[in-house]
Amino acid sequence: MRPQFQYRRYQYIQPNEQFFMNISSNKDAFVPHTHDFFELIYIVSGKGMHMINDKSFLANAGDVFLIRIGDTHAFHPLTSEKTPFKWINCLFVSDFINFEVPLLSETKYFGTDGFEIDYLFKIMIKEYEEKKSGYLQKIKGYLLALLTELSRMDSVPINDNAYKSLSKQNMIKEAVNFIKENYRYTIRMEEMASHLKISSSYLSKLFRECLNASVLQYITQFRLEKSCNLLETTNWTIHQIALESGFNDEKLFRTYFRRQFDLTPGEYRKKYQLINLKEQ
Repeated sequence: MRPQFQYRRYQYIQPNEQFFMNISSNKDAFVPHTHDFFELIYIVSGKGMHMINDKSFLANAGDVFLIRIGDTHAFHPLTSEKTPFKWINCLFVSDFINFEVPLLSETKYFGTDGFEIDYLFKIMIKEYEEKKSGYLQKIKGYLLALLTELSRMDSVPINDNAYKSLSKQNMIKEAVNFIKENYRYTIRMEEMASHLKISSSYLSKLFRECLNASVLQYITQFRLEKSCNLLETTNWTIHQIALESGFNDEKLFRTYFRRQFDLTPGEYRKKYQLINLKEQ
């Protein structure tokens, strides 16, 4: 991926600050570019593809990317304006930090769900926007705390070997999300593979390798778990539950259910109700 633009620090970063933050969304998606400053990117909401140095990563809420000087990257949103792909940009030059931070020596990806990471990014941008007395000192402290917290977390260097592993994780994550969104309907492997932009055979291999199950086995198990929840929480008929869980054939649903739980759906419901009654 060749950069179409090279952004310079003076375009964003004031000399007296050596630091810049803002929030970007769908409409701000950049073409491939490089820059002469460090960039920390925190995904706030939605999802998109993040292309970094000829590699593509699925970016979800909570993910953090560390982009070094000279890296080429670009975003491509995968969500609509109703559920915008939104991220926080944190730009800084090395002089802003007074000592060497080993974390900055390598371009990295962090898959986080941490409250502290979310808090640090948001308190930093609040300080930057309000610009109260001493805001740069506070931001510097928050940034060092953020970099320290990230250094303690599992990260993936963006190199060839790490990319192969991460790419598989992202594909599986996206495949599972596809199942979650479509389990009520007929799911064809070709359709899922097309959604992921891979072949059906490779999709099958991914499930075997990462989830130790075939695509059909995983979908069936997911639907059965949904049916259990409905048996426990509703008074719907078995036929209604079968349809709502993605089984068009009630007889087939009963067969799968007994095979999995050694109970019929009706027996499962009675057993759950009995256990629940004893606990009350």
